[in-house]
Amino acid sequence: MLRSLFCAVLLSAAASGLVAQTRPDIDTVTLYNLVPGIKVEDIDPRVDAPLDTMVWDNQNHNGIIKFVRAYQGIHGEYRLAVDWGTVSQVIFTAPVKNPDETSNMYKRLSELCMGIYGEPDVNYYNAPFREMRWEGLKQSVSVKTKDGSTYVSLVLSKFEGHRR
Repeated sequence: MLRSLFCAVLLSAAASGLVAQTRPDIDTVTLYNLVPGIKVEDIDPRVDAPLDTMVWDNQNHNGIIKFVRAYQGIHGEYRLAVDWGTVSQVIFTAPVKNPDETSNMYKRLSELCMGIYGEPDVNYYNAPFREMRWEGLKQSVSVKTKDGSTYVSLVLSKFEGHRR
């Protein structure tokens, strides 16, 4: 009996920790009015900038489409990963010139996101990779970079992994 009670308490604590680390409000996040899951033909009506195709496979409707616009006053470009005619990721990339700028831009984007979404669910740094991530039930928002990289990314993607 005591063993069953202990297992029930342990499972309950684990489940409540899992729920606490998911934020349904993250599932409503958009980047420049774009979200993973929209069809490629729905991109143009949502964007007030010239679209540029970086890579495209007409046969399978896979590729990367980009456009230049700012995010929260930060100059950069948006890149839309398209798989089978559907957006799989919306990525904002902020260019930087040197390692100091990489660190500063990562800090700036991370602080912006913490101001909007609160404390991250994941705050990972294992040299040279850095990531801060906010997880919803269906999608996640993350700030990512590699030390010394020439850009820092803000990534909105469908949540496809299993939870911790």
